[in-house]
Amino acid sequence: MRSVPFHRLGGLPLKRASTRPALRSASLALLAVGLIAIPMGCGGDKDGPSRDRVELGSDGRLMADPAPLTLKDVDSQPRNSPQQALYRMLFWAQWGNPTKTLASFDEDVLKVLDVSVLSTLGWLRPGLLKLQPRIVEVAPEGKTAFVGVEFLSKLSPRRRESFLFRKGRDGEWKILYDTLLDRGLAQYSLYSETGSATPKEEAGEATKKAESLARAYRTVVVEEEGAKALRSGRSRARG
Repeated sequence: MRSVPFHRLGGLPLKRASTRPALRSASLALLAVGLIAIPMGCGGDKDGPSRDRVELGSDGRLMADPAPLTLKDVDSQPRNSPQQALYRMLFWAQWGNPTKTLASFDEDVLKVLDVSVLSTLGWLRPGLLKLQPRIVEVAPEGKTAFVGVEFLSKLSPRRRESFLFRKGRDGEWKILYDTLLDRGLAQYSLYSETGSATPKEEAGEATKKAESLARAYRTVVVEEEGAKALRSGRSRARG
């Protein structure tokens, strides 16, 4: 698997950083830049699932709206992989099954944001139905995995989102953090308070509340990284 230089993630003008492809660095980078553009790499569905694909125009937009995902699309991904877990979440989110959709997220996320996750994904559903996913990067490390996905749409050029998975006690891959929900939480909170998903100067308190909700989601990852560091330190001390 090709490593992804830290300072090149998203093509953003970040300061020079380590090129070590460790997932911990990748997850913290994901938090730092918010929205990430993942370079093409190995893993995932380079040619997409087996279903018919909508033709892509020269401007990077689909020529027509794609069909919703099917169980065949989910099964097209490697069995019991984070890629399949991602497709399964998108499938249930598109088809409007809240129980199955919530089951795709890590228990630590649901402890903090269960109702907010459900409300936000319900609000995002019309947009999700118009997206065609394509996994472009998979970087596993032990019980965690970083997945980059490219979304194609008729309405806008392709865009990239990033997902951080953790394998739960039941052996299933669960979403610990992702940029799609991060942005969606803030936008839905703002929309529910002001009727607009776009921050405005006069909506100061609503904007703060929206930012606080998204920050609570990121905190789950930060706390997980801190716990890992603490466990590692204790292990070295015992050694």
